[in-house]
Amino acid sequence: MNELKKKSLKKSLGGIIAAAFVFIAMMLVMLPSISSMTRGAKDLWEIDYATEDLDGLYVKGILAFNYGAYCEETEGSERVAMEYIIDAGDYHFMGMRVRVTQSEYKQIEALDKICTDYSNDYASEDDVIAAQFEISGTIHAMPDDSLRYYHNAVDYDLMTDAEKAQFLPYYLEVGKIGDNMASGLWVFAAIAAISLFIAVFILAKALGGSYQKSITKYIAASPNPEMTKQRIETFLSSNEYVNGLKYNSQFITAQSGAQTIFGETSKLVWAYAYTVTHKRNFITTGHSYYLVLGFLDGTKYQVLMKNEAQVQDHLKNLAETFPYLVVGYKDELDRMFKQKDRKPFLDLKYNPYMDQQAQNDPFANI
Repeated sequence: MNELKKKSLKKSLGGIIAAAFVFIAMMLVMLPSISSMTRGAKDLWEIDYATEDLDGLYVKGILAFNYGAYCEETEGSERVAMEYIIDAGDYHFMGMRVRVTQSEYKQIEALDKICTDYSNDYASEDDVIAAQFEISGTIHAMPDDSLRYYHNAVDYDLMTDAEKAQFLPYYLEVGKIGDNMASGLWVFAAIAAISLFIAVFILAKALGGSYQKSITKYIAASPNPEMTKQRIETFLSSNEYVNGLKYNSQFITAQSGAQTIFGETSKLVWAYAYTVTHKRNFITTGHSYYLVLGFLDGTKYQVLMKNEAQVQDHLKNLAETFPYLVVGYKDELDRMFKQKDRKPFLDLKYNPYMDQQAQNDPFANI
């Protein structure tokens, strides 16, 4: 059955590649953040702001003072994020950006109020210290819009060059690790893990023969599994597929995607054509053509064909090869076939033929 496994693997490649692509994409998205986490966060107050490369630096430390907001980001009438001016150490200043949905937002707003009150002599230094808290995030270069508001807030154009050097064109994005929010990393990690599992799962199924369960179950249930296996191997190796279908007087098989369809032709009782019309915006964009095979136990399989002509050729050949087969679809036939007691359906052609064959068998009564 190695050939069937190869067919299943080939049909599964699309799903495996898609899942692997999602896994790789998620890993690439997370890579800068993983790198930052691996290096660890630098202390906010131990950075050499004058010489160190700040862009992309993952930091943490005590947020000591909030000099007020310089930019408010909104969507419609809703506030989305706020940007504030904060101490950056070594007599430098920079921005800080936080989304209003983050847990740190309320603490930052509280510190902003206390710092404003302190500047107006309404709060003490102890009040400011009590409102301080540890914060973490990644320093990034400010985009042009933020930088413009930042400069306007501090009268940047009126400053001397030495004063301008103190106001760094960067902001601390609270809660970010690299380019991703810490909370978002868990989502990316979960997607990556699920995608990897799917890729490995499909690959294992294809290589392990899970898509050939119809054959392995049939072999296991037979009186002589080893002999049955040899018969099936002979069937699979000696008969060529014709438009996706292979059968002889004993067995019939086909591929439905990655799944292998298999059964005894002596238990094949119904075959008909099934066409699916594909539409987009009420306009027909194409059709899918299927050969449907129904078996004695009530199972039905759909085998995709390239066109309607292939389906009709198979129906003609099956009807000529297996005279006990009901060919063609009617709602009444479908209703009869779906019943738990399928005798009315089988009485149409299958049972009379088999009874006749039994009467003509000279060894039947021996």
